[in-house]
Amino acid sequence: LPGETYAVEGQFSLRLDRAWTAYSFAPSRAAKGMDRVWPANRSNRLYICDGEITNLSGASISLQMALQGSVFLRGVAFPCAVQCEKDQGASLGTTLLPMESARLLITCELPAGMDTQAAELELALQGDGEKIALRF
Repeated sequence: LPGETYAVEGQFSLRLDRAWTAYSFAPSRAAKGMDRVWPANRSNRLYICDGEITNLSGASISLQMALQGSVFLRGVAFPCAVQCEKDQGASLGTTLLPMESARLLITCELPAGMDTQAAELELALQGDGEKIALRF
């Protein structure tokens, strides 16, 4: 549910706040227009979900290993990219340092013209042999 915090004990916790579509997006404090993220095919749109993630462990976490997701639309799965803001919101990265909290950004490229109202994000949270599936 939006705004609810989920945790993989001793690993990380996350909260998803909102989802929307856009033609591009930038980190919160991006300095240049070049810092924008665009779909690979600029006629497509991005489905974006954001929130916060906190590393609860004493080791760095690779977000791409800890979180894997897809957006399902009309029975088709579209893969997601999982990133977090770095450098006080100036850039994006895929590693979370020990005990660090950051804005979480999950993005997926969808064909333009598709009605995204029915889009569902499904995330698999992976900890020590533990998997939790979330739908947003």
